[in-house]
Amino acid sequence: MKPVVVALQAVWVMLASRTLALSVLAAVTAAAVLAFGFGAQAELIILLLALGALTALAETAIRARQQ
Repeated sequence: MKPVVVALQAVWVMLASRTLALSVLAAVTAAAVLAFGFGAQAELIILLLALGALTALAETAIRARQQ
């Protein structure tokens, strides 16, 4: 297969995993609490969402290598 197709398939597998979905949900929940509960600035919310997404991708990649 072409490298692009293989890369897209790997991304699809990561997005379909339950671990990734739960990690991103936790990041979005924390950002929502900060945004609506404490009135945090938009820059902080965006940074927290980006950090949560990167952490979720890293966790999914590490778990995939262990299995």
